[in-house]
Amino acid sequence: MTTINSVIELQIILALLMICGIVLTKKGVLTADGRKCLTDLLIDLILPCNIINSFLIDLSSEVLIASLEVLLIALGIQILCWLGGKVLFGFAEPGKKKVLQYATICSNAGFMGNPIIEGIYGQEGLLYASVYLIPLRFFMWSAGLSCFTKAKGKDVLRKLAWHPCIGAVWIGFFFMLTGISIPSPILRTLRY
Repeated sequence: MTTINSVIELQIILALLMICGIVLTKKGVLTADGRKCLTDLLIDLILPCNIINSFLIDLSSEVLIASLEVLLIALGIQILCWLGGKVLFGFAEPGKKKVLQYATICSNAGFMGNPIIEGIYGQEGLLYASVYLIPLRFFMWSAGLSCFTKAKGKDVLRKLAWHPCIGAVWIGFFFMLTGISIPSPILRTLRY
């Protein structure tokens, strides 16, 4: 029953935050530029800090094996989604086909999913969610990007390598595997 209560509470919190956004937009406080700024802040700072924090758990063989299993399952799912997008939307007109393919390849799980996962399953759940999202981010910036542009392989790799969430995963893995402690003021800042 506790999990159901947690899910309901998280849904109420998210609904209240959305209502705040609607009210602020209606009042003219939150503009299109403000929304872009908040989105950039979320993707470039808040999610990466959240991801790094999720990796700061005691490493055990159980956690490492589970992370590898999650990674392989996620990779399989992404490959199936990519292939499904190629096969399922042959009937659609070209403009819609690209959108349908992109939507099949790329979910918004990392955007809204991380706070929900952390709220329900805690830090370890967030770790597994972050690992799960590695293939999604790779497919988003490669196959997803190719739905709308003619991106060069080098450009795709550069975007992948420098995406803040991918960087956060590598930083998180580094701290998890080495066991190096982050100094307390930095750690607390990261968590806040």
